[in-house]
Amino acid sequence: MCLHQYYGAEMEDLRRKCFFCTEHIDGRKTLEHIVPNSLLGKLGIKEETITGQFNATQYSRVKVPAHEICNNQFGSDYENRVLNLLEEPELLYTQLCEEEAGIPMMYSPADSVSALVTTWLS
Repeated sequence: MCLHQYYGAEMEDLRRKCFFCTEHIDGRKTLEHIVPNSLLGKLGIKEETITGQFNATQYSRVKVPAHEICNNQFGSDYENRVLNLLEEPELLYTQLCEEEAGIPMMYSPADSVSALVTTWLS
């Protein structure tokens, strides 16, 4: 049984809702990777299979609907910065520990590695 058969019209509504801004998509939509292909490649899991309740699929095939502009803004603002941070995992870990050690959570991704990673993953 596929998800569409299981959830029916509810699933159809989700297919027209932007993953990033949650607004309805009128007209042309894009299907975007939840986890960027570049990160899947970096982790070596692009062709690995994940198994859900109803089927199995490769990580690289997991996509969500989005407005093209939302994906471009989100992608350029967060994905590239996070991928750069992942180039030096030890430094990233140190920065995350330092930021979280003595400050309340900041919600300004421009200034905080913790907020940037948290926003990108949420």
